[in-house]
Amino acid sequence: MKICTWNSQGNPYTAPKKIEILNQLYNDNDVLLIQECGDIAKDLQLPDATIWAEGQAGAFNNRCTTCIISKKGGQGGTLDVSSSTGRPAIYLNVMGLNIYTLHATSGNGVPDVMNLFARAEEPFIIGGDMNCSRTAIMDNHGVAGNMTDYIFSGTRSRYGNLGRLVTSERVTHPGSGSELDFFIVSLSLKTECTRRHPVTRSDHYPVCTTIYEYGEETAARTEQSVRKLLERC
Repeated sequence: MKICTWNSQGNPYTAPKKIEILNQLYNDNDVLLIQECGDIAKDLQLPDATIWAEGQAGAFNNRCTTCIISKKGGQGGTLDVSSSTGRPAIYLNVMGLNIYTLHATSGNGVPDVMNLFARAEEPFIIGGDMNCSRTAIMDNHGVAGNMTDYIFSGTRSRYGNLGRLVTSERVTHPGSGSELDFFIVSLSLKTECTRRHPVTRSDHYPVCTTIYEYGEETAARTEQSVRKLLERC
């Protein structure tokens, strides 16, 4: 399954060049996670699309709405992540995969991201405008510091979910020179071809990845190895 996240900095249907990007992303992917998309739900003109959107307050009325658009259907919902913005996360269950997105608190998105990660249900992928860096998450939640991409929720002695950071390793927010847009996946999922889209018409680049489910045996071995590493470190 191909998934892409993009902070569109406003409803894409208000700007022709953003419509071009939206159409291209939809053609190239199965599921889109979009932040700051305004009234996109009422304007949507994509064939065979299922959309789950949550109106969220921002700089301009409902500017900070988030949505998930799927070619493969799905059942959606919202999840309170106790964000200082008051914005919840949203999710869509697509073919048994729980796909989450959020627009985290500007300047320090770590608490929002980790609250969502702690509550995500297996198997899951979280993507969005995290408003924090990989390093900011790894400093306190890296299984082995910055030596691996594995992370945990909770504390080392009483940890909850385990997962893996998946990034493009490129700047996604040129204004800050930072990589703020990426994914967290459960250990049962394999990713490949994670990349920053070459064109953006907002202040964020889209980031896309392809995911597969590991077989049960491989997933169990991976989880066992990560648990041992966490307890050792």
